[in-house]
Amino acid sequence: MSIESDLFTALTGVVAGRVYPEAMPQGATLPCIVYRRVSTPRAQAFGSGQTVVRSRPRFQFTCWALTAAAALDLAAQLRTALLAMSKPVTLDNEYTLRDVESGYRRRDIDALIGHAGE
Repeated sequence: MSIESDLFTALTGVVAGRVYPEAMPQGATLPCIVYRRVSTPRAQAFGSGQTVVRSRPRFQFTCWALTAAAALDLAAQLRTALLAMSKPVTLDNEYTLRDVESGYRRRDIDALIGHAGE
């Protein structure tokens, strides 16, 4: 199973299936979570195959809501779901923004998630 599949499964219960990779679709129901892989540092075993032993992808999660309070509440639920995963998770950075065009509120969380393989 890919790390993205694991994340989707872990987060689906948080917002009743409103979890989207890369971008929020137009007309999406709020609150929702958008996630994207930002980078993938890898540890490789050197030798004939040079296999990837483990990776620690950095993901950015954006919690979208109509109000700042709702975005913060969703972020708290997201942190709980991430830390409950059976993988090592490091919560790295967190900040709040307001989307000027839509007026929606968002809370972004960056996390590193340990993963076997690529």
